[in-house]
Amino acid sequence: MMKVENLTIGIQLFMKDKDAKSSEKIFNHAVKDLDEMKNNPRGSYGIVLNDNLIHRETSEGFKENSLERDYPNQVVKE
Repeated sequence: MMKVENLTIGIQLFMKDKDAKSSEKIFNHAVKDLDEMKNNPRGSYGIVLNDNLIHRETSEGFKENSLERDYPNQVVKE
């Protein structure tokens, strides 16, 4: 049987408003919701909340003001 730690699922979220910065309140709410969900597939979930800027070529937005919960503190679903 595959170990949960060997399946990593990355979630990138972005703020809706153009000039919005990453919100710690929204980030904590998203992490709490993910942690409490019961029907998620098994795995380790890393979650990132970025501001509104999305890099066109990579579809990423990670930078210094991004908030993240990732290895070694992912949300683990057994």
